[in-house]
Amino acid sequence: MENLKEANSDFLLEIGLENLHQESQIWISQLDFWKIELSFFQKLMDTNSEKFISKDQKKEMDHFQNLIIYYNGELLDQFRKKIKKHEKNLSSELENENRLDETIYRNQHRILTSELKSLRREYYLYKKGFFSFMEMGL
Repeated sequence: MENLKEANSDFLLEIGLENLHQESQIWISQLDFWKIELSFFQKLMDTNSEKFISKDQKKEMDHFQNLIIYYNGELLDQFRKKIKKHEKNLSSELENENRLDETIYRNQHRILTSELKSLRREYYLYKKGFFSFMEMGL
């Protein structure tokens, strides 16, 4: 979901800071939704665990279980904290009439955008693999 664009050589103006704030809020919502999904995935694993009996299947289940723990208990929370800190910096920036650090904020936003793109790809691959695995047992 990329409906906001950063300025590049094709555009004369960058999008406003308010738009960057909205994008950050969308990121937080997405992370919250992923946490809900991960709870569902955990319940799905718990409900269907007895259907996977081979050694390879159990190893695969352990892999997906570890990823649920990693995403839910660590990665998503860390990313959420980064975004919240970023939002706090924006709030300070918007209160500052001189707006001396706008360039720094925009650079931080670009970095977070890139990190979130990577996280989205990684999480998509996780979900794809998870659902393929679960289909084997259903």
